[in-house]
Amino acid sequence: MGSSIVLSGHFQLDEPVIEVAADSTGTGMVFARTQSELYRAESYGLNWAPVENLGSTPTAIAIADREPATVYVGTTDRGLVTAPMG
Repeated sequence: MGSSIVLSGHFQLDEPVIEVAADSTGTGMVFARTQSELYRAESYGLNWAPVENLGSTPTAIAIADREPATVYVGTTDRGLVTAPMG
């Protein structure tokens, strides 16, 4: 079963978190990946929202700490997807 990714339990998932990626520049960019979904933290992790426009199942995530910060998402059928997030 899933567990909370926010200590106070405001956001519950139906499946466990497999991977978390965060930037180290202080912008508060954080992503969490489950078996079938990718979520983005908002307000430094106080709110989480699914990434709706990915178009594929995520298989890996990484964030490049550069200006602007870029998230890299591996997917099952689209390959590597990149998107500037700054």
